[in-house]
Amino acid sequence: MSYKIEVVTLKPQPVLVIEDEVAPEALGEALARIFPAVHGHASRLGAEITGMPFLRYLGMTDRFQIQAGVPVAEPVEGSGEIKAAELPGGKAATTVFFGPYQEVAAAWDAMNAWREERGLSPGFGGWDVYENDPTEVSDPKEIRTRLYQPLD
Repeated sequence: MSYKIEVVTLKPQPVLVIEDEVAPEALGEALARIFPAVHGHASRLGAEITGMPFLRYLGMTDRFQIQAGVPVAEPVEGSGEIKAAELPGGKAATTVFFGPYQEVAAAWDAMNAWREERGLSPGFGGWDVYENDPTEVSDPKEIRTRLYQPLD
């Protein structure tokens, strides 16, 4: 599959997140717990959610260190395991992946190769934004995930 990869300039984005460390095969289960918890917290505070849920990768070994949550209009307080955080601003490479979440690694590989060919250094903590709801599409190939990789 071919990917249209471009460099964009992002503004810092306040978010509400839960941080976790999970085995790759348990990622879906973790997100199924995290997203409703973060949405519920935002609703209780009256916070305006300004976009789709995201998953940020903070580290990858045999387990993934992640932040998952939602963007909010203004910074708000966390509570318990829910934390206020910020997605970074600045230059980032981005592309869109169409297909099941389990296959998104191919798009990350393509974006990393594209970045390396251009001599661009990765910044910390790339993330996926889930641009549509997989329960609302009839074909898994219609699931749309936008990838962002900060650039140094």
